Amino acid sequence: SSLATVGLCWLAAVPGGGRDVSDRQPPDAAVRGEPQRGDTELMAKTVVQDDGSIRLGAASAALSGSSLRFEESFGNLGYWHGGEDIATWTFLIEPDTDGAYRLELEYANRPGGGRNRYEVRVDEAVFERAARETGGWTDYRRFPVADVHLAAGNHVIQVRPLEPLRGALFDLRAVILAPAGP
Repeated sequence: SSLATVGLCWLAAVPGGGRDVSDRQPPDAAVRGEPQRGDTELMAKTVVQDDGSIRLGAASAALSGSSLRFEESFGNLGYWHGGEDIATWTFLIEPDTDGAYRLELEYANRPGGGRNRYEVRVDEAVFERAARETGGWTDYRRFPVADVHLAAGNHVIQVRPLEPLRGALFDLRAVILAPAGP
């Protein structure tokens, strides 16, 4: 059966061991990247799209650093100005969706913004890439980062700029995991 689904749902543990499932935005603390304390753990539930891809949107990232923030009006992560600005997604790969994926970033970047470098961590694997220009802050494009194998279980993806930066890194709208071809 095929379900029409979009983005991510939020799962939050609630007292008594139950779960609250919502398709709304995460709590403000999660957007700002503030540590979640106590027994309550917030995790994005992976929703596989009809084409087999997994989209980790900007609103579902945990953020840390002094300037990085979710820009609600644009639906992206902007103001990447230092190496301490980190976006983190924690997600689950179910046994029926484990396998090879092409990891891509969907972002917009200004003319001249192609000189900055960034790092993407997928669990223990680290990939360094150069940001590319897209023609402007509202011109979003998808760029491949690497092919990765994701086994069933929990995974973490982090994106961070590498210093020195010349202006902002880019405006990141999503991390996309597309099924890799044979």
